[in-house]
Amino acid sequence: LLAALLPNLSHQHSRVRLCVIEALEALVLCGGVPAGLVESTAAPALRPVAYDRAPAVRTALSAALAKWLGAPVCGTGGSSLGPASGEDGGAGVSKHVAAQPSRELAAVLLPLLLVGLSDPVPEVSSETLVLVEAVGDAWLARGGGRSDDGLQASSSASAASPPPAATS
Repeated sequence: LLAALLPNLSHQHSRVRLCVIEALEALVLCGGVPAGLVESTAAPALRPVAYDRAPAVRTALSAALAKWLGAPVCGTGGSSLGPASGEDGGAGVSKHVAAQPSRELAAVLLPLLLVGLSDPVPEVSSETLVLVEAVGDAWLARGGGRSDDGLQASSSASAASPPPAATS
C-alpha cells in the first residue's frame, strides 16, 4: 500500500494529496507500516509535502506526524483528521503501535513537524505549535525526556522566561 500511496503525494490536486496523507496516517497508526519503512520510505517522501502550496495539506501533515509521534491530537481544530474532540478523549490513539514511537523514528519525524512552526500562514504555524507541545507533553508523560538529558531542566527554564524577542 505504501508504494501505491506515496507517488500521489505529488499529485496536482490538493484534495488528492490530503487524502493520501489521511490514508498514510491510518496505515501507520494501525501498525500497517513497520517503523523501518516509515524512516526509509515514507519520511523522505513527506519532506516536500511539508512545503506544500496548500495550507490544508501542510496542516494535515502536521496532525498526522504528531499522532505518529504519540500525541493525542483528536479534534485539534483546522484538521479534518481523527474523531471529533471528546468522543474518546484521545484514548483511541494510545491503542496504536505508533503511540509509542522509538527515538530513532522520532529523530526522523520531528524535524518534519518542526518545519510547520515557520509556516507562512499564521493559522498553520500556531496549530503546529500546539501539536509540538502535545508531542512534548506525551513524551514527558511516558518518560521520554530522561532527567540526565537535561531536557526537563531546559524546558522548565525556557517556560519560566519569555522569548528573547519579547524582552526588548
